[in-house]
Amino acid sequence: MLRFLQIIFAFFACLFASFAHASNPTITGTTINSANSELTVTFSENVFNTTSGSGNLQAADFALSITGVGGVATIGSATPTSIVKTSQTVWVLGFSTSGIANGNESIEVVPVLNSIYDAAADAAATSQSSNTVALNEKVLPTRNTATISSNNSPAAVAKAGSEVTLSFTSSETIQTPSGNDVVFKSGGAALHNDGRVVTYAGSGNTWTAKYTTHASDTDGNVTFTIDFDDLAGNNIGAASAGVTSGGNITFDDTKPTITGTTTINSANSLVTVTFAEDVYNATGGSGDLQAADFALSITGVGGVATIGSATPTSIVKTSQTVWVLGFSTSGIANGNESIEVVPVLNSIYDQAGNAAATSQSSNTATLNEKVLPTLTTVGIASDNANTDGPWATAGDIITLTVVSSETIAEPVVTFKSGSVAITDTSIAYVNTTGNTWTAKYTADASDTEGNVTFSVAFQDASGNVGSPEPNVTDSSTVRFDKTAPILTTVTLSTNNSPSTHAKTGRVVTLTIAANDSISQPVVTFSSGGAALNNASSRTITYGGSGTTHTASYITDGNDTEGDVTVSIDFKNHADIDGSTVSALTTGQVPVVFDKTLPTLGSVSISSNNSTNTVATSGNTVTLAFTASEEIHKNHVAGDYAVTFKSGGDPINDATITYKNPGGGNDFTATYTVAAGDTGGPVTFSIAFKDLANNDGAAD
Repeated sequence: MLRFLQIIFAFFACLFASFAHASNPTITGTTINSANSELTVTFSENVFNTTSGSGNLQAADFALSITGVGGVATIGSATPTSIVKTSQTVWVLGFSTSGIANGNESIEVVPVLNSIYDAAADAAATSQSSNTVALNEKVLPTRNTATISSNNSPAAVAKAGSEVTLSFTSSETIQTPSGNDVVFKSGGAALHNDGRVVTYAGSGNTWTAKYTTHASDTDGNVTFTIDFDDLAGNNIGAASAGVTSGGNITFDDTKPTITGTTTINSANSLVTVTFAEDVYNATGGSGDLQAADFALSITGVGGVATIGSATPTSIVKTSQTVWVLGFSTSGIANGNESIEVVPVLNSIYDQAGNAAATSQSSNTATLNEKVLPTLTTVGIASDNANTDGPWATAGDIITLTVVSSETIAEPVVTFKSGSVAITDTSIAYVNTTGNTWTAKYTADASDTEGNVTFSVAFQDASGNVGSPEPNVTDSSTVRFDKTAPILTTVTLSTNNSPSTHAKTGRVVTLTIAANDSISQPVVTFSSGGAALNNASSRTITYGGSGTTHTASYITDGNDTEGDVTVSIDFKNHADIDGSTVSALTTGQVPVVFDKTLPTLGSVSISSNNSTNTVATSGNTVTLAFTASEEIHKNHVAGDYAVTFKSGGDPINDATITYKNPGGGNDFTATYTVAAGDTGGPVTFSIAFKDLANNDGAAD
């Protein structure tokens, strides 16, 4: 009986225990972290890895999957990547996904069959009802569009006081922007902390951010950054901060200025004005500049030129920043003048509408000096050894010297010889001092004979070209000659009569004529084939010039009788030697030096009376004589004379008849005895001279 009761008791005990643990462990809650990387699973009771109520759960005890319609993300692995026990009922499972969750996905966690047990060894079912949770939406919001503009005209440029508006849209509804969600910079510098705030307006995914510019802002492009969150708290990516559409805004609160590139053309008729930025005739960035938008003036001390008009005569746009202004001047600019360009008040504007100031610092340009240079001195010379005139021959250096009124660049000289350009182009230029230049060349045998002429081209340091100068200022000349001179006439004469004979004390003169102008010749005289006695003390007198010259000396009693001969050394004015000449010109009679007195070789007197030693009235008395040399034969000229006396009284000379029979040295003198002649012996005397005018001894 007792045994029976024990069996009954055991049966009911087992039945009670079976009723007490009849439910399996279940998942009562599942949550997910914000990063979509961990699931927290809570069981209805303590759970274990074994049936004996021991052993912590393992990752492999769970199976994961993603469900939902329209989702994008997928599970990286059905087995959790990690497991952490918070308590025996709470377990944290790690997992990974591929793709960005868009909120339409749910992750489901289920126990693996016969893997999770409660303390009664009841296994958790693989089907659960609180085991899913939606993935957090992780799609980052993006900025779809962003445009920036200002309320200035044009809207792309802002100046102080302009309102700048950034309009942007996002890919989805975002949280209301505030504070520094939009940060503006001007010219790369953050906006000054001057109490200004950025104001926001809009809703959903369309918003605006605005601020008002200030004079303290930095000139330059207006940039911005945008920072906002979608309703899920996802923050905009950094790549969405730039402008994707619309124009940029440039902040410009600086008045347009003329930069330091104001230039003037070489003709002093155009001035180029460059501004630091684009400029216009009107606000709003429109309208090209007009001539009347500028005022011109000339400044400087010591200048001569004056401005023709304060308003430019013309204007040409090179670009929106570069403008070329025409102007005119009176007077010749000497380089001390500067032209000043200033904007007329409220006439020139930049894109932002800032007006150019009438006071500028880089708005002047010096007028180009336009005074033409001149040559104040021009002279030409040769280094020819002969100083008797401005001549040159082959090998001589010809030098042109010019002095200018101001500093000039190296001149260009063109030489001609005999009107033909020289073949030697190696002209040497030297700036000897200050404004003085020389140009030299060496005469060549190939040059053409004649005057050396030239033309000087020159310009000053400013490029002003002087008038080519072909003339000297000092009457200097150079003549090129390469031909040896010759003597066309060589004659000798004396101051005797006849001029072909000379006695002691007479002047012998050599006369020569050349085919070219020559210098004073060197003449050597010889007499009778011998050099003149006392030659060192004898004086030769030279005369003449150009092509005709003379040389003379006075005969001396020590000279040798005979023909006078000469040797002539000569050169022309170019210092070219002629061939030594020692002969007279063909057909010329030489001069004979004669210092011997003439004598009478025979003298006789007779009458035509039958007794030739007696003469009576009517008889002819004849005197016959023969000279030892040729004597003068002109009785009428008094070259010789006979004086008759009869009984001591002279016979009238008019009755004497003279004859030179045969033209030789034989002479006769006759007279007819008159009844009135004094009786007695007839006597006579003879006066005569040789051709050298040596007096013969009277007989």
